[in-house]
Amino acid sequence: MKIIKKLVSIISAIVFVVCLLLLAVVLMTPKGADGSKTVNIAGYSVMTVVSPSMEPEYKIGDIVITKKTDASELKKGDVITFSSLDPELNGGLVTHRINNIIEENGETKFETKGDANKIVDSDLVTEDRIYGKVQFKIPAVGKAVNFLQTNRAAFFLIIILPMLVIMAFEVKDIIKIARSGDEDESEEDKKDSK
Repeated sequence: MKIIKKLVSIISAIVFVVCLLLLAVVLMTPKGADGSKTVNIAGYSVMTVVSPSMEPEYKIGDIVITKKTDASELKKGDVITFSSLDPELNGGLVTHRINNIIEENGETKFETKGDANKIVDSDLVTEDRIYGKVQFKIPAVGKAVNFLQTNRAAFFLIIILPMLVIMAFEVKDIIKIARSGDEDESEEDKKDSK
């Protein structure tokens, strides 16, 4: 019986941590391509790939984690996320590879290109528009994140409800332990009074 309780406790902890991580990713990931909704925590941002311009390395629905990086540390071949000047993207974010680094009037600018694109991007990227350098990706999770962001019932059932259930059981266990401690103390008090 103790082994089953221990196993249930471990599974509950894993489910809780997974729900917590999923909650963080859902809250940190911008909806759509609008970069204004990006959340930056300790220099890291989470974004969903929404176009095939970086395939095959980054596919639609992948999540990329970027880290704010000083422009002087960036080099040719690095993949960066930046706000676009393309009017069609309306300031949205783009994740492309640095194709060339250009020094222009004492300022460093980056020529970028999507791996699947035939031509380089039309505008040079300045340091102030860079969100960060891509550190790693989480394949296909972006589709689930987008679903959870747009479907409140699913968000509640898949993330919030399991967390609440686990927290309720933990609170129940804490209360049970506290009560058993009180009972032990009252029994000791009775023995001392005799």
